[in-house]
This record gives sequence, C-alpha cells and structure tokens, in this order.
Amino acid sequence: MVENNYYDILGVKKNATTKEINNAYRRLTKKWHPDHCKDPSAEEKMIAINEAINVLRDPILRKNYDEQLELSGSSDKKDHGETPYNPQKTYKPKPQQSHSKKSYSKKTEPKKTGIPHKYILAIGIIFVICIAVIIGVILTKQGPFGAGAPVNISANTTSTLTSTGALYTKSVDLANAGNYQEALDAADQALAMNVTSLTGLIQSNRAGILVMLHRDNEAITAADAALAVEGNLTGVHSIAWYNKGNALRALGRIAEAQDAYNHAYALDNTLVPPDMSADVPVAPVSTTIKSPS
Repeated sequence: MVENNYYDILGVKKNATTKEINNAYRRLTKKWHPDHCKDPSAEEKMIAINEAINVLRDPILRKNYDEQLELSGSSDKKDHGETPYNPQKTYKPKPQQSHSKKSYSKKTEPKKTGIPHKYILAIGIIFVICIAVIIGVILTKQGPFGAGAPVNISANTTSTLTSTGALYTKSVDLANAGNYQEALDAADQALAMNVTSLTGLIQSNRAGILVMLHRDNEAITAADAALAVEGNLTGVHSIAWYNKGNALRALGRIAEAQDAYNHAYALDNTLVPPDMSADVPVAPVSTTIKSPS
C-alpha cells in the first residue's frame, strides 16, 4: 500500500465533497505557502498540495484517479507521482487557474472540462502515425528531387519523419505518466528534427507541457509558434489556443485568457472555456520612472 495519495495530502476522506476539498486546500495554503512559511520543506509541500487539488477538484481527473487507486489494489493510498495526465486531442490539459506568486495562489473549481483524455490521446497518436505514413508514401513514390540527387533521399526523409513521430508519441506518453520534464525533453528533440509537417503539432504539445511546468511565458511562445503554422490544422490550432489560454490565466491575464479560450471553442466546441468568474486579474507592473526633483 503506497503512502501519500492526494486525499492524504489534503487531509480529506476519499468521499469528500468538492467544498470540503477546496476548504482543505485553502487551509493548507495558508499554512504552507512559502511566502509566509519559513519551513524549508514549505515549497515542496505546496507543490504536492497543488498537484492534489488540481486533480481532486476536477471531476474527470478525480474519477480517473479513483479508478487508478482501485486498480492498484488500494482504495485509500496512491503515490502522488502517478497523477493522471490530461492531454485532450493531441494535448489538452485541464484548465489552469490564475496564480500571481509561484503558481501557489488560490484556485477555483472549473465547472466544465473536455472529453476524457484517454480517448483523445489515442486519436493524437493515430493522427501522427497517419501523417507519417501518408507523407512517407508520397516521398517514396516521388523519388529523387533533381538531377544528381542521391537515390536514398526519400528513404532518409521518411526515416526522419518516422523518428520525429516516435519522439512526439514518447513525449505524450511521458507527460501522461506525469514526467513533464522528460516529456518536454522528448518534444524538444522532436522539434529539433525540423520536420515542418509536424511543427504545429509538436509546439502545441510543448505549450501544454510547459503550462504543467509553470513555465507560462514559454508556453505562450510555443502556442504562438503552433498558431503561426499555416494549413488546415483546426485540431492543432484549437489545442494551441486552449493551452495559451491556460498559460495566460496562470499569469493572471484573465481578459487575454478568455479571448484565447473563445478562439479554441470556436474551432472545437468540446473545448469548453473554464469558469473564471472568481479569478482576480494581476495588475501589470508599472514601468514609470519618476523624475528626480
């Protein structure tokens, strides 16, 4: 039986209500937030507390987590490192809440989420494989690109495409297991292969992983890179907009986040914008320099 499951971390029972879970989170945040707690372990504890609330406040993630607890042979204990990841379509994490200080500030419960991640993850992987196969067949039939070109150029290009798709799939699998840094490393390797047909997909995936790592400005950059890729990429662009919305929301840029969520919903109506009515916008830092008197 593994200690320190999410219910234990928040100090609530497995059948706790959403209100009880939120109350426990607020109580623990007041106690352990590094801004006012001098305990050396405060930051580590807050990371674990945030991981727990992010899963238990979300009905879909909580249901998946409870199922994992049951499958593990324990209805009460679960290692918090086994958080069920939530990529939707190619990658669509759960809605993020605003946080102005170290990603630890008060969070509110999103009322709606998208479809279960397990099915959309499979769709994303199949999508990558199909792209690889189709482009590989085209390149093989086309043959050398010009006079004097090496005969194996198509085979080399197909191999690169296949390798890139494999790295992308590895990235999603690692993220699904909660290994976000390793997932980002794999995504970066895939991006470095410079396969333009997969750039949008990879960057959209990176944006979601960067949000989970609380590297929100980098997530916005990755999402914008995915959105800059032209073509009939409705699925990729919708996920990029959604991930950008999560990053903007985490930074307290609520109006911009709402606009990004609206773009995502316009492209894919399963990407329901989260309820941000309780979010507090973060005031921009003034850059005005006062003249010496």
